[in-house]
Amino acid sequence: MQELSLDLIKFSHSSACICDIVFNVNKGWMHFSGLYVFSIYRRWLLTSSQMILIHSNHV
Repeated sequence: MQELSLDLIKFSHSSACICDIVFNVNKGWMHFSGLYVFSIYRRWLLTSSQMILIHSNHV
């Protein structure tokens, strides 16, 4: 019985470590993709605001 509980503790510890690694990798990816999306959004915002400025200047 003692052996089984030790194995369970080891298993839960290793799976927790794996979860931690996966979570950190995911967090990194989310951060990276978030920055990527934000840069695209910013570029779109800048170009669209320039379009609006050009358009309003023509009117």
